Amino acid sequence: MPEILTVAMSGAYRNSDELPPEVIADAFYAKGEHSTSLFGTLAQLLRTAPARRGDHHRQLAPAWIPRNGNDSQGIPYVVVACAECLRTFQVTVVEETTGEVLEIPCRFCPNTNKYIIEPSSQGMRELFA
Repeated sequence: MPEILTVAMSGAYRNSDELPPEVIADAFYAKGEHSTSLFGTLAQLLRTAPARRGDHHRQLAPAWIPRNGNDSQGIPYVVVACAECLRTFQVTVVEETTGEVLEIPCRFCPNTNKYIIEPSSQGMRELFA
């Protein structure tokens, strides 16, 4: 299964090489730092990637999924992309949601995916009222 290493970049945390706690990534690079710092961060990630395969326990952020419309029978659906195997599968939208985090097991691997369905225009009004 693929592992995609991520490096978060921001100018807001310039005085820290550590990953801010609310950021979900494998490493952090402060914008404006010398490029050798970024290359060092990437080299460290690549050196440790095989070792961290079983030890990586950071929480995955839920994916924000746009509504895809209706299928041929008029039933609304969304398409979920698995965060682990990267395969996509269709999920029927059975009830209106207002921004809550939903979970669904992948149809291809043992991963459980967290996602948020983009609310309808009515749901958006309720969400931001």
